Amino acid sequence: MSNPAAAEANSDSIESIVSRSNNDNNASDAGASLVASQVSDEWQNPQRRRLFQERSSSGAGAGGRREQVAAVLPPTDGNTDGANRTIDITNVDPRAVDAMLANELQQLSFQDREAVNEEIHGVRVLAPEETPEMIDAALKSMQQVIDTKILTKLAYDEAIQRNSRYIHSRRFRLKFLRANLFDTTKAAWNFVKYLDLLYKYYGPEALMRPLYYSDLNQAETELLRAGHMQLLPTRDRSGRRVLNVFGAYRPEHTVFSKIKLALYIYGLASDDEETEKSGLVLIIAPTSEQQSVSDPEEHLEVAKFAQSMPVRFAAIHICLPDEGPVFHLVRATLVLLFASDQRIRVKFHTGLKMEYRYKLLTFGIPVKDLPDTEDGMVESSALMAFIRTRKAVDRALQSSRHFVLDSNIIECPTHRDVLFSRGGNAWSHVGNIRFRHLLESKRQAHSDAKNNDMKSRIIQDIVDTLEAAGFRFLVWEKPNGWWIRINDASAIRNKVAVAMRDHSKRFKERAKHQNTNSVSSLFSNQDGKKRKHPDDKTCGML
Repeated sequence: MSNPAAAEANSDSIESIVSRSNNDNNASDAGASLVASQVSDEWQNPQRRRLFQERSSSGAGAGGRREQVAAVLPPTDGNTDGANRTIDITNVDPRAVDAMLANELQQLSFQDREAVNEEIHGVRVLAPEETPEMIDAALKSMQQVIDTKILTKLAYDEAIQRNSRYIHSRRFRLKFLRANLFDTTKAAWNFVKYLDLLYKYYGPEALMRPLYYSDLNQAETELLRAGHMQLLPTRDRSGRRVLNVFGAYRPEHTVFSKIKLALYIYGLASDDEETEKSGLVLIIAPTSEQQSVSDPEEHLEVAKFAQSMPVRFAAIHICLPDEGPVFHLVRATLVLLFASDQRIRVKFHTGLKMEYRYKLLTFGIPVKDLPDTEDGMVESSALMAFIRTRKAVDRALQSSRHFVLDSNIIECPTHRDVLFSRGGNAWSHVGNIRFRHLLESKRQAHSDAKNNDMKSRIIQDIVDTLEAAGFRFLVWEKPNGWWIRINDASAIRNKVAVAMRDHSKRFKERAKHQNTNSVSSLFSNQDGKKRKHPDDKTCGML
C-alpha cells in the first residue's frame, strides 16, 4: 500500500488552485489575459472563424451553459453570450487555466462549494426531492422553452416529422431534467443538442428508439473491446455508476468512432435512474501525452459532446502519472473540454497508479474494479460480461412495446438490491449489508418462534420491509454472467429463509468461538511462547 501522505501530496484540487491564486489579487484578470494571448493566427482567418462558429452554434444561447472559456476571445457579431467562441487549444497556457478554475470556484458561495465538495465525495446528493406534480410542471415548462426559445432544432424537427414517440416519452425527457437539476431552460437546450448529436452520429433511426449494441460498426466494436472506456460493474459508495476512461487510443481510432462509442456508453449510464438522480462519476487516466486533444476541431467536437450528455457529472477525477510540463498541458486541455458547472467538480491526482488509486478510494470509488491493472494490461472479464448483458437487454427492448424494458436481466445492481451469490462482491454489497442488519434484528424472534407458521410470518415480514423500501432480490446466473431478478414470491421467501438459517448459524459459531477464546485466554502464554489463534473464516461481519 502506498504512503497516504505521498498520495495526498500528489493530489491536486480546485481548492488548492484557489489558495495558490489568492496570492495574486488580479488572478482572474490575469487568467483571462493569459488565455486570450494564446489565440492562434488561424482564428483570424474568416473561413476558419465561420467553420468554428457553425460547428459550435447549436445551442449555447441564452438558455445554454455559459462558458467561462469564452473569455479568451472578444465577442463577435454582437454575440456576448460566448456561444460562438473557442480557443486555440494547441497553445494553451496551463497557468491561465488554473486561474480560470480558481475564478470559477471563487464565484460560488461557501455553502455552494461545500455542497459540491460533499457530492464529489459521495456523501450528499444535490438532486431535489421529486413529486409527480413537480415533474409534470417541469416537463410542461421544458416543452414551452423548446417551442418558443429554441429556434434552430433540426434533429428535433426531424423527429417530429417522423412522429417519434421515443423522444416524447416521459422517461426519456425526465433524464434531461434530472441532469440539469430541474432547470427547465438548461434541460431544453441539453435535450435539443443531444438529439443533434444522435442524428449526426447514428442517423434518423436513433431519434425513434434507444441505441443498441448492433448500431456500432466493426471499428467501434473493436474500440469498445479494447477496453479503454468502461462502466464499472459496481457502484461507488453513494450508488452512482462509475465510468473509467484510460490509456491511449491507437491512431486508427478516429474522433468520430470515439464520440459515437461514448454516446452509446453515456446513453446507457443515463438510463439508470439512480445515476440520473445522483450523477455519474468520471475517471480520466491518460497514460501518455498523446491522450490529450490537440486538434482544435477535434477538441471542439469532444467539448460539444461532453457538454450535451443527458447525465450530469457528480465528480470528475483526472489522474496523471507525472507533474511535468507536458502533463500540465494535458491537464489544462482536458479541463477545457467541460463546461464551467462541470469544471467545479474536477479533482486532480498525480503520481503512480497505486498512489492515485489510494486517493480515489477516499472518494468511495471501488478501485478494485478498475480495469487498468498495475502492469498496464486491461482486465476484460467484466467488459465481456457487459457486452453479453447488453445484447440480451437489447433483444428484450426490441421485442417490447414502446421500448419499455420487460426483462429480469440486471447488468449493474443498485444499493437497493439483495444479491444471492456465493463469493465475489455479494458479501460486501451495500444492499446485502442492510439485509444482514435486518436479519440480525429479527434473529432472536425467529429463534424463539415455537412453530413454523410463526417463523414464516417473520420471514414474510422481512420480505415486506425490504420491498416497501424499494429493494429487489437478484440471483447470479453464472452461465450467462449476469444478474436475474427474482419475481416469484415463494422463491424470494425461500431465499430469505435460507439466509436467516445461515445467519443464525454464523452467529452461534462466532459466539462459541468467542467463549472458547475468553476461557483459554486465562491460560494462554503461560510458557512464554507466542501463539496465534486460527482465524475463524466461517464467521462474517454483520
